[in-house]
Amino acid sequence: FLYPQPDYSAFREASYGHSTLEIRNRTHAFYHWNRNDDGQRVATDSV
Repeated sequence: FLYPQPDYSAFREASYGHSTLEIRNRTHAFYHWNRNDDGQRVATDSV
């Protein structure tokens, strides 16, 4: 991260996690982000 936070940066999330990208077919994909929160996997975003 840059300090101070740039004007164009509206939100920062410094937590650690992992994501998966599943290609379903030629036109569809599934992206899922998990954040590690105190040792527990927490689903945070899916597209």
